[in-house]
Amino acid sequence: MLATRKAAGTTRFQPIGGSLEKAARIANTSRKKAGKKGGKHPEYEEWTREQLYEKAQQIGIEGRSDMDKNDLIKALRSH
Repeated sequence: MLATRKAAGTTRFQPIGGSLEKAARIANTSRKKAGKKGGKHPEYEEWTREQLYEKAQQIGIEGRSDMDKNDLIKALRSH
């Protein structure tokens, strides 16, 4: 979440509860590196289509029955 701060006629967005430096660090971290640090599940490319479909069903992605594996991956990542 971003907060708006006005100072000397300018508008500046700064994350609430964090510094701009931390926000930049997070924004500039690659997906691969972030995944290694945090989550324990394999990348979506390693999942079967059926596993991807079940995950899409859990979070309510519409049109999933017509999607192939790559479409499901894109939908899950953009959800």
